[in-house]
Amino acid sequence: MRSINRKMRALESENMHLKEECRNHIVLLEDKIQKARNALENLNVKTQTGTKLSEWREMEIQDTQNLQIFKVPEDDILESNKVKLVREKLENLLLTEEHALKSTEISRLRRLNELLEEELHKMHNKVENLRMKENLTSTSERNAQESKRRKEVAVLLQDLHASSILAMVLEEAVMGLMQTIKGLETEILQLRMALQEEIALRTSHNGDFKEKLDVLERKNVKLKAELNAYLPIVVSLDKMILPLWRNTPFL
Repeated sequence: MRSINRKMRALESENMHLKEECRNHIVLLEDKIQKARNALENLNVKTQTGTKLSEWREMEIQDTQNLQIFKVPEDDILESNKVKLVREKLENLLLTEEHALKSTEISRLRRLNELLEEELHKMHNKVENLRMKENLTSTSERNAQESKRRKEVAVLLQDLHASSILAMVLEEAVMGLMQTIKGLETEILQLRMALQEEIALRTSHNGDFKEKLDVLERKNVKLKAELNAYLPIVVSLDKMILPLWRNTPFL
């Protein structure tokens, strides 16, 4: 049992460690995903900004051309047209080069966006795999805990069965003690009644003895009184007998 408990504790510790590692890894991946999303949003913003900037520059060039048309004097229209053609060629060349650069930058940004999307998808798959592993670990841990609870319930049932048997034995012992106590109470009641009868009888005898003692005491007092009354007579007789005893030898 102790070995099983040690193995269970080791398994629980290992599961907790793996669970903690999974959580830390998930947190790191989620942080990377968030950073990738932020970078992707920044790229999208830069792309939109570059597109708007290109449109704004084209509009600015067009406005500049329109203003230059109105500023050119009528007598210099021919010369201006030549200059305009040269300028248009240069501007078209610059616009073509700028457009090519912007197209290249946009393509690069789109490619980077695709790479970030792929990396984001990979990270998402890793997170899902880690969550699945965590769920499997949690399932294994729950199964281990369920097995442990079943064993504890079995032990508790055994203890309950033993306690029930012990309770039955104790109940029988208590019933026997109750019967013994009931018999003792009956015996005590009988002894108490006999003692009360004995006390009543002795009380009655004591009353008779007291009456007899009172009669004897009264007789004793009466005899003492008579004795006291006869004592002078006895003394007088003694005085009378003494001379007689003295005169007796001469008879």
